[in-house]
Amino acid sequence: MSTSITFDPMDLRNKFDAGPEAFDTFFSIFKKNYPERIGKLENCITQNHDFDQMYGVAHTIKGSVSYFYLNDLTQICVKMEDVIRTRDLVKIKEHFSVYKENLDYFLKEVTAGLETL
Repeated sequence: MSTSITFDPMDLRNKFDAGPEAFDTFFSIFKKNYPERIGKLENCITQNHDFDQMYGVAHTIKGSVSYFYLNDLTQICVKMEDVIRTRDLVKIKEHFSVYKENLDYFLKEVTAGLETL
């Protein structure tokens, strides 16, 4: 796995503007909804090619990610939206792998960090 983002999950949690407990709540919601959303996006990309639904799901994920103030990850999400607007399935599929890899890494690292509490 070669992700484009780097961060310390506990530092991210402790510096969260609304406090660590709010971070935990936001992350819990993100973690709960992520599998369904990423699955829906992947299905749109690989099967039904519904660009409007693709964009809507990517936009929702971007909004969720923006709560965590990780500019690098948010920019990867913005790029996904931009690529979807091109309606070029080859480019969308290429960027989706980077997008998903970074989101999965974020999820894994924060989950592991929270488990140490």
